[in-house]
Amino acid sequence: MHKRVYDLGLYLDSAISETADAYGELMAISLSTENGTTTATFDNVEDAMYVDAFSNHALFLSIQAYRDGSEA
Repeated sequence: MHKRVYDLGLYLDSAISETADAYGELMAISLSTENGTTTATFDNVEDAMYVDAFSNHALFLSIQAYRDGSEA
């Protein structure tokens, strides 16, 4: 099991959720949000590289949304 905490000042919650949907076939992901952060718990992960890729993808979607003028 791996856990990552994402600061919602940098990552959009919607980007994290969208990424969790996309990566759901590779690993079990549960999300919990509180106090300006979202914690992602990754189960059944064979390679930690997938957790890194998840983080990178969520950051990419967040940056893209900010550039497009969306913050939701």
